[in-house]
Amino acid sequence: MKQPEKATLAALFIIGFLVRLYFNATTDAVTYGTDATARLMQARDWWQNPEGLPGSLIWLPLHHFLLLALVPFGLSFELSGRIVTLLLSSFSIPLFYLLVRSVFDTTIAAWSALLLAINPFHILYSSYYMTEDVFLFFVIAAVYLLKLHTDSGNKKHLYLSSIMVNSACWIRYEGWLIAGLLPFFFYFQQKEKNLKACLFYFLRNIPAILVYCFCSWTNYDIFIYGLYESDKEVRLELSARPDLWQHLTGRLSMDFIFPVWMYLLVIAGVVRAIVSKHNLPYLFIWLALFAVSAWKILTFSSQPFWRYLSCPLLMLIPYGAWFLARLSAKSNFYLCLAMVAVFGLSIMPIAGAYRSRQFMSEAPQAYKQGCRQLKEIRLPHEKVIFDVKIKGYDHAAFFEEADINSNMTWFPMPPSLSFLQSYQRISDSSLISIISDTGFHYVFIQEKLALDSVIHGTVVQQYLQSSGISLDALNSSSNFQLLRIRR
Repeated sequence: MKQPEKATLAALFIIGFLVRLYFNATTDAVTYGTDATARLMQARDWWQNPEGLPGSLIWLPLHHFLLLALVPFGLSFELSGRIVTLLLSSFSIPLFYLLVRSVFDTTIAAWSALLLAINPFHILYSSYYMTEDVFLFFVIAAVYLLKLHTDSGNKKHLYLSSIMVNSACWIRYEGWLIAGLLPFFFYFQQKEKNLKACLFYFLRNIPAILVYCFCSWTNYDIFIYGLYESDKEVRLELSARPDLWQHLTGRLSMDFIFPVWMYLLVIAGVVRAIVSKHNLPYLFIWLALFAVSAWKILTFSSQPFWRYLSCPLLMLIPYGAWFLARLSAKSNFYLCLAMVAVFGLSIMPIAGAYRSRQFMSEAPQAYKQGCRQLKEIRLPHEKVIFDVKIKGYDHAAFFEEADINSNMTWFPMPPSLSFLQSYQRISDSSLISIISDTGFHYVFIQEKLALDSVIHGTVVQQYLQSSGISLDALNSSSNFQLLRIRR
């Protein structure tokens, strides 16, 4: 590798790393939504009691292990997860440059890597305990190593590519599809077509899938337990919505972290590439993955979140850069001018994501204080009644923030999905039954929720007075109340 190229790779890494580091450091952007915090909680629980695989075979286990990578070196679970995600997200950028350079050229590679470096989605998810950026790193590495093999003939790269594919297969289920698509890419990239080599490459890509299926069968008598259960859950939930199509279109249209203009540019590049038959094998992989992910959304077996489409969309960014380069073929000045405009347009969604994360940093202060207070005063055997259910907070975040195991907590279970619209969070009688259980010592609630109104309702108050039990407020927060059950 030449010295100027090393400098380019270093510059791309530094740009991506600094942007993501600043975003992480100034927004405290660890989500308080279910999935991200639940992943960290599952990893922590497995570390403390290493039985089986984390994620219960619904979530694939490698991501949990990666979140724990720095824990043996004395870092906290939270810090370990954030650093690993940040680093893999940042290293994806120079790796993306190398991949695009091998498929397109140096100019397209540089612009594509810069577009990935400033992509608001990629920046935002570098701060979450989520799989999207981590998965993308292994996918980019797998395709790049495969391309290295077809260019150089070095079998070491082919074996390393299979390792990356297997890793991706144990992070997200989309990796299973990629494991089957890459042999086609391999076949068409070969100078001398060798179908046998492609078949063996495919066989080396699937051990992780086979191990998962074996574990799934031995535990649940079904080969793809996690995929089946998650799809079933989503279908049930979405089928209970009276505004199904409005929900689908609304979720996709309101998600500002994907700059729509960038993907209009990608679409134009993809159409142009199909017409001119430019790099069709590479294009086929990501269009096929996009089509499957979009089909799952349109058939209501997947939630309408852009993040489920993120891998193919981000991997298609080079076609947007290639399209602009074609338009500006006669002058590098016009290409640079177009890219400056592209980067300028990127500021808006980045700023939107940044402001949103800043709000989330400030909003949960009372919540964090209540959790911190509970963590300080609660004895290990004392159990907690928990009810916080607003956008951004859930039981998984509570377990992590208050450092409490799930078996020491009671919280309202999700509603029966077919009765979603009429569900009442908790009744007088069920709350009285729970309070009567001498195992519970604290109540942690958000004001104005159903649990709060029930606690102050006539039936519960009469019970408390007659039983000699009191609920004493331990903090003065107007948002989150920590109460002690005194008998």
